[in-house]
Amino acid sequence: MKLTRMAVVLSLAGAVALGACDDDDNGVTGPTIADLVGNWAATAATLTPQGGSPLDLIGLGTVITLSVQSDASYEFTINNAVLQISDTITGDFTITGNNTGELTNDDDPADTLDVTFALTNNNNTLDVTVPDAELVDLSDPPDGIPDPATLDMTLVRQ
Repeated sequence: MKLTRMAVVLSLAGAVALGACDDDDNGVTGPTIADLVGNWAATAATLTPQGGSPLDLIGLGTVITLSVQSDASYEFTINNAVLQISDTITGDFTITGNNTGELTNDDDPADTLDVTFALTNNNNTLDVTVPDAELVDLSDPPDGIPDPATLDMTLVRQ
């Protein structure tokens, strides 16, 4: 199994960053930017391939952090020495529904990623799901193309 570096970074960035929403809510209820401004750290991150077994990214030593700014920008970092991943991604995000969002990445503004999210525990826990994250090449032998999977993450406020 091979983790594709850029796909991991882009998809995880979308997953965690979109827990926030803009203050112009267009009738949407739910979290606002003010609810999410600050620093977050992932305590769980599970990737489940279609028809496959879950992969525990945190259990593999991955460290994921997120910093949310009041202007709807974010800085996302992911590090794993074993998987040789070390990246920082920045971008902006918008709310698209009560618990849905869309990420725009500074490196590729035309490419967006949809996520669902929920804030719990007095707004100190952020649960995020990316239903079509393409993070891991599960082919045998690896073909270098990430396979579709669902990414579920839990982040806590630092």
